[in-house]
Amino acid sequence: MNPTKLEDRERLSKAMSYWHRQLEPFRRNRRHLIEDYAGADYGKRSTFSSSSPVYVNLMLQTAEAYSIALAYNSPRFLLTAASAAQQGFANRFEIALNNYSIHTHLEIPIRQIIQDAFFSLGIAKVLLGDSHQVMEELDPHGMPGMPLVSRVSLDNHVHDGAASEFRKCGFIGDRYRMPLALAKEDPRFDKKARKALEPVRGYEATDGEESVSTLAFDPADQEGEYQEMVELVDIFLRRENLIVTFEIDGKFNIRDTGKKPLAVQEWDGTETGPYRFLAFGEVPDNCMPTSPARNVRGLFVLYNNLLRKLAMRARKQKDIPVYEAGAEQDMKRLLGAEDLEAVQVNSKESIDVLKLGGVDHTITAFSQQILELFKQSAGAQK
Repeated sequence: MNPTKLEDRERLSKAMSYWHRQLEPFRRNRRHLIEDYAGADYGKRSTFSSSSPVYVNLMLQTAEAYSIALAYNSPRFLLTAASAAQQGFANRFEIALNNYSIHTHLEIPIRQIIQDAFFSLGIAKVLLGDSHQVMEELDPHGMPGMPLVSRVSLDNHVHDGAASEFRKCGFIGDRYRMPLALAKEDPRFDKKARKALEPVRGYEATDGEESVSTLAFDPADQEGEYQEMVELVDIFLRRENLIVTFEIDGKFNIRDTGKKPLAVQEWDGTETGPYRFLAFGEVPDNCMPTSPARNVRGLFVLYNNLLRKLAMRARKQKDIPVYEAGAEQDMKRLLGAEDLEAVQVNSKESIDVLKLGGVDHTITAFSQQILELFKQSAGAQK
């Protein structure tokens, strides 16, 4: 694969678009799981109904438990020297790494990546200080000249799905947006290629697909874009050890394959390029994992269905006083009595309270069993 050759660029463009389509079921399922996490009354597509409320959002509680347990604070580093002569350097470097972790808020992308892995797949993009993406991605926590760890959403990810493991993928990439004016002025991009860049609208970038980012708002239209943006993709070519940057459309097609890439950089690192992956449920012979959220969603739905049924029965519960013929005066005196007031009746056996409906104890016990099963399936420790 030579990204400077038109034929190879066209083949790469078709492959990226094909595997982006193949990932659509995973993106759709992830969106549904995050909808459960966010709640039925979240954002513009609120489906809240008094007849089908979610009384206990177990998905949100479990996702937060994963994040807090695994990434509550900035990570701390411990460096052990191989010899006594290196101990001084190890101590200084350990302090520098810990300070870097705090200043760059490293816990934020790590926490986001853990949440992504809970729902589907967590993806990190690790860039060296001299990588041009450190400035292009406009992360306010990124510092030029320093390494950058950023989170990549599955909605913006593509990889060679023919491989059974990420380390064997022929290509891995992610798309991102940056201001068109900055892209056209960036000296690290090819001069002719950057001049030909065209703005992309939010609704054009999504290409009609419902991404997770549209849960709260519709994609920005021409009125919503405060500045013109361009859609780019970084593609890591494993065999060539190259990171190539292109302009793309919403389907991961390279825009005008006749143009040269915006940038071509050599990579001297791990076999997955700048990308690292976190999965809590690997599937043999497949790159894409399953996830804890998929595993417990059925129990989450069942538990809230049972709670709704119990709530409905509780609302319909009635206590109806009944009396035999001839006991009308006794009933009137009882209904008008205050708490602990003594009331004379002719026969208390002629008066009773009839209970209708109410919470079913069998369903209550079953719902408690489902809750315990959810906790076990979600990894809670007894």
